[in-house]
Amino acid sequence: MFVYDPGMADIAELFASTALFNAVSKKDLGKLAKDVHDRTFPAGTALTDAGEFGSIFTVIATGRATVTVHDVAVGSLGPGDFFGEMALIDGTNVRSAAVTADTEVRALMITQPVFRSFAKSHPETLWRLLEVMVKRVREAQERAINAGLQSSPSSAPN
Repeated sequence: MFVYDPGMADIAELFASTALFNAVSKKDLGKLAKDVHDRTFPAGTALTDAGEFGSIFTVIATGRATVTVHDVAVGSLGPGDFFGEMALIDGTNVRSAAVTADTEVRALMITQPVFRSFAKSHPETLWRLLEVMVKRVREAQERAINAGLQSSPSSAPN
């Protein structure tokens, strides 16, 4: 569980306390931290918009944000959660969801070249990323079933 400590000024320490990066050495996280853009956004700020170009992977350090798809709230993000991975991975660089800050959000942002290089050299991070992405796909399938967009649950892939 990610717990932000305001005294934890070091970005490498912040990353080390997240589920995505907790298996990575502090030394390697220190290298990654040098390329992070640390930004703060006020409540109400659109952090991403569905359909827009995206080349940034973001980890939330503090604050809360809502994820919406087709104007429907589908999730909430908080400290230690991340977004932006799909636009970086699939080659289209198109955002699949909108993310809006509910409170002031401190965001740790990583560009596509930095993210790709780091992920390729840290398979433990890629595995965790895949686990989260599979969870998100299954949640989307469940929402579609509940909305009646699929004829039956058995048509969903396993």
